[in-house]
Amino acid sequence: MSHWFHRNKLKGTIAQKFDGKGIAVKTPADKMLQDLRSTRANLLQLFTDEVATPETVMEKANAYFELLVGLSDVESSDNKLRYSFRFKWSDSLVMDGKPEVLQDAQFELASMMLEVAIWTSKYGARVSAKEAISEDDAKEILKLFKKAAGIFQAISTQAERLLDKPEQGTDLDHHILDCYMLQSKAEAQEVTIARAVQIKHKSSLIAALANDTKHFFEEADKQLAAIKKDEVVGKWRKYLQLKIAFYDSYTWCYQGVTELEKEECGTAVKCLQYARDQFIYCGKVCEQYKKASGAGNTVHPDKAVFFLNYGTELKRHLEKAERENGFIYHQKIPEKLPELNLKATHGLAEPEVYSLPEKSSRWGPELLAAFDLSEISKREERQEKRSDNREKVPDIKEPDVKVTKDNACYIM
Repeated sequence: MSHWFHRNKLKGTIAQKFDGKGIAVKTPADKMLQDLRSTRANLLQLFTDEVATPETVMEKANAYFELLVGLSDVESSDNKLRYSFRFKWSDSLVMDGKPEVLQDAQFELASMMLEVAIWTSKYGARVSAKEAISEDDAKEILKLFKKAAGIFQAISTQAERLLDKPEQGTDLDHHILDCYMLQSKAEAQEVTIARAVQIKHKSSLIAALANDTKHFFEEADKQLAAIKKDEVVGKWRKYLQLKIAFYDSYTWCYQGVTELEKEECGTAVKCLQYARDQFIYCGKVCEQYKKASGAGNTVHPDKAVFFLNYGTELKRHLEKAERENGFIYHQKIPEKLPELNLKATHGLAEPEVYSLPEKSSRWGPELLAAFDLSEISKREERQEKRSDNREKVPDIKEPDVKVTKDNACYIM
């Protein structure tokens, strides 16, 4: 599956010193800022580590988040600490590294959560690109995509608590977050579909799962369409549109198999012919995707073994239906497709709910008293605008995982 999943780049950031000069007047404050600095650095280091595991990343992320939640403390209306440090992050959709700069710990919290979610989805794609997929690998891929969907979902709540609404088409725009969530949810369901095919579940269930998956990708594409910035999201949209066409074909292929099982051979031929036409259309969308502008690393879905194997299966089912209709049933092929009445009774993938850790118990009266924020005026608190965004943030150097041979992703 090395060519099957489109991914945007990780966000970039710079080292955060959490310099307490002038505000950290006692030892507990200094120690908290040191720990914020070290836990953040430890987490960022993992994003470039080729052998980092999801378990380690979540452990380090939660260690940072329990301190950061206390710093941002959105529940406290008079929390000046929230606006004491400036954070700089590049955007996963902006190619030139131009950062966004906000003096708001809540911005840091939402941005770092997004980094963890993107990394998690990328890790799942990396596992799927292994030359041979074991049952344990497949289970991990499913879990990772569901976990990523849950984190993307949780970020929306945090982004709503920013004092300034995120700019349209940037990472924390609710359209972008919803698209990331829906894509991860749909990709998790792709794993379920592959599992259903492998263990020869009823074709009606496979058709229902494929139809739901198509709708998830459609909803994701609608989120990006609302942004109206094809120069930013054009390539991403083409990936989603490819998956829409692919699972439309998949739905009608297995609906055709279902019709054949019911000896409705004429209708089966009609369904399978439509599935074939949609699969041919997928090839055209693949070419459009490769040429499209916008964020993301270009993959080659039409070279994925999963894609090629489906084409072979589709051809076999269509030839069988046409052959049996010609020799046995002699049924008229209808002009219109039948109405779909599909409902997946099980196998639907849902995001794994993610909750931020409770703020550290260290954030008590003694610690807060160790900070002196009396000199911070309201104007200084709200120095959030992009005042120094001309300085680029270097991209995070992601692990380069070589794939020697694609796999057919026989899931679980």
